[in-house]
Amino acid sequence: MTDTLQRPPDTEEAPPKPGSDGQSFTDELLAAIAVADPVGTTVHQRIIWCQGLIGAVGKTGHQAKDNYSYRRIDDVMNNVHLPLVKAGLYIKPIEVSIRVEEWKVWSNANREFWVEMNYEITAPDGTFVAIPATGNAIHPTDKGVAAAKSYAYKQMLSQLFSLPTDDPAMDVEHTTYTEAPRHPWWHDVGWKSEAEHVKHRTALMADSRLLPPDAVEQLKAWAEAEESLSDGVPLYDPERRAFAGSVSPEAAQAWRDQIEDLKAAHEPLSAESALIVDAATGETAAQKADRIVAEIEAEQQQLEQAE
Repeated sequence: MTDTLQRPPDTEEAPPKPGSDGQSFTDELLAAIAVADPVGTTVHQRIIWCQGLIGAVGKTGHQAKDNYSYRRIDDVMNNVHLPLVKAGLYIKPIEVSIRVEEWKVWSNANREFWVEMNYEITAPDGTFVAIPATGNAIHPTDKGVAAAKSYAYKQMLSQLFSLPTDDPAMDVEHTTYTEAPRHPWWHDVGWKSEAEHVKHRTALMADSRLLPPDAVEQLKAWAEAEESLSDGVPLYDPERRAFAGSVSPEAAQAWRDQIEDLKAAHEPLSAESALIVDAATGETAAQKADRIVAEIEAEQQQLEQAE
């Protein structure tokens, strides 16, 4: 065996490309490596030999949410396993570090796992090459580390052996991009419609004004200190002297609970307090809330008819 890398000649004896002539992929790959011995002894020579034999690995996985295809770890491992065995290459995974980040968007909690790996590929003569790889995965349970390691391993194999896909979608001329649907802010916050948000917030503002002055101050103090319900932003801004412009259903319910607790802790409200009039519009709090909700609903109906 020489140290000069030589690919099998393009003759009838050359190893067939896996995946043709109706044979199973494993049968054809076994036939290919049976007539093609690794050329050279160093790890670099044997890696190049594997590159010439493995062939394309298609994108058989599909991510429905974001609508894209990807190569599955099982497909990559199935394609590289037999050439690695024939070449006598041994891959040793070395864990370098693991990092976990936890974050929460309203009521949805997630954990993002990051792993740094180092893979040593060693040939029978003792020569080896070390390849670093990074993987990450978002998973709500403890399966995130395994998923991140699988991603790192798949990316390392794909880049080490320069695995092609034979996929025309890799060509820009054959790629179609679709913009992900954009949701309005009230949808992202958690409401079914803007009118629903306005209705609840306006009712909360009206009921807050009906509280006795000392109860209003207590409510403001609670809202100023409350940050977990509004993504780190206090529900009440003392500098602007205003409550948050947009609140989630969770924050609205907590706000409502505070109002009810303050009501129960104070004397019954005077019937005259319900007649508080907005100096700018001449409306009571209830009338103003009804008017705003009606305007929002009418505007949404017009938009739906226009579509």
